[in-house]
Amino acid sequence: MPPKRTRNSRATEEPAKRRKIGSDQTSTSQAFDPQRIQQLKDIILNILSKRKAGSTCCPSEAPRQLCPEDWRPLMDTTRAAAKDLVQEGKIEVTQKGVVVNLQGLHMISFMSAIAPV
Repeated sequence: MPPKRTRNSRATEEPAKRRKIGSDQTSTSQAFDPQRIQQLKDIILNILSKRKAGSTCCPSEAPRQLCPEDWRPLMDTTRAAAKDLVQEGKIEVTQKGVVVNLQGLHMISFMSAIAPV
């Protein structure tokens, strides 16, 4: 029988393992397929292009559009796609409103477009 979920059940659940961006160890064959990364990059830029300047998006929005029923395995690939976009100068990654350096970063909070896409 699964544990009863309460308002604060997250605190009692086993913490998720964090992985560095680009260390995709998922069991799916979709993991670092260059075509999948390009799809995610296009989706991220499309999401941000539809928002007003300075707005952000959550990194999970892109894989949710690509695979609504099974998006979680694509999160590491999404982080890799976001890292590529940062290196290309197309987006910034922020945490609590502050632009962060992706080196050694385990989690991406929000992404925002640097210039019109």
